[in-house]
Amino acid sequence: MPYKKTSRMVACAALLAISFAALFSSTSRASASELDCLARNIYYEARGEGEAGMVAVAWVTFNRKHAREFPNTLCGVVYDKRHGVQFSWTVANNRAPHGPEWRDARRIAAAVHNGTLTRTGIWTNRNIMYYHASHVGGKNRRWFENNLDYVVSVGDHLFYADN
Repeated sequence: MPYKKTSRMVACAALLAISFAALFSSTSRASASELDCLARNIYYEARGEGEAGMVAVAWVTFNRKHAREFPNTLCGVVYDKRHGVQFSWTVANNRAPHGPEWRDARRIAAAVHNGTLTRTGIWTNRNIMYYHASHVGGKNRRWFENNLDYVVSVGDHLFYADN
């Protein structure tokens, strides 16, 4: 009798350990995927903007993740097309990310995602959820100007908040 009880306890413990491992490994994969989506968005949207521009894109992407009108995952935000293409690189044929800008994008994505890069200055405003390149003009630019509050320029991008 004691043998059966012990083997059942060992089996239960093993099953519990396997369940926890599966839970954490799927969470790790989800986090890795989310991190990759954020890093790619940073890279393709702001790789020529230096660290300030990359951080700005990271916060806009992160702000959208927490806003009701956007998907609640970073990959969902990046690839969201409910209101048209949100980030043009998602429909372009891009080369694989590489080089120092890719390393910077991954570092910044990880810091924003895990909370080691804290919000400072204008980035405490969680309503900053839109931007466009400074060369954008015409009706697209007018839509931003008429529907949003201009906040700041960072590099070659103008950032806006919901009004």
